Amino acid sequence: MEKNNLKHKLIAYSADNTNANFGGKARRGTNNIFYKLNENLNQNIIGVGCAAHIIHNAIQTGADLLPVDVENIDKCPRILEEFFEKESSKFWLEFIHNQAAIFQNAIKVIEGDNISVIEVANEVKNFKFQCQERLENNFLPLTIRNSISQLEIQGATNRADIMNHVKKFYRTNAATERVFSTVNKVWTSEESKLSVETLKAILCVKYNLTNSREKFHDLLNNDSNLLKKIHSNKKYAKE
Repeated sequence: MEKNNLKHKLIAYSADNTNANFGGKARRGTNNIFYKLNENLNQNIIGVGCAAHIIHNAIQTGADLLPVDVENIDKCPRILEEFFEKESSKFWLEFIHNQAAIFQNAIKVIEGDNISVIEVANEVKNFKFQCQERLENNFLPLTIRNSISQLEIQGATNRADIMNHVKKFYRTNAATERVFSTVNKVWTSEESKLSVETLKAILCVKYNLTNSREKFHDLLNNDSNLLKKIHSNKKYAKE
């Protein structure tokens, strides 16, 4: 960096999401490239993980929630035979093939030779919007809808059950990951004496109290029983 006079031009570091590059998801380690760059530059640069890798993991996690194991069909002829013995397997294979298109298109853009960090962020935002739109509209291509209708006529499937799995595919475990991320930020080595009960209370407040301050104020004022509990000494009692 010094040889090429780059130190004053560096604002971000983009790399694969590995411990060697970022020191884990919480980015608290000191033996990684991102930490050492910040230390060497004496400033906080932006760390950008591999968005393409994240999107690839997203479809893999979503596929794991489907009622058939699509990834196993190439392992041996017997598994292939058993896979297609089920009438619904062809439908789920078509479903994954169709959904993979938006994942693959996003990855191709992100892995382009001439793309900036801002463009990567915009592409990820656009990808999330597409997934959310499909979820909200219960989107399925016409060919797949026709396949569902044929399976229903044969009595081989139930449309409501299929749509339930489709919603699981898009939702995955993002909410759970956000909770763990919050725990890592709150329960640090400096605050290791924080009790489990206190941590639980912090998480409950953060993820359940989503009203504005004004609405929450009105909620408290209109709930006399809750106000009594707040003013009582029971909240300090230890079991």
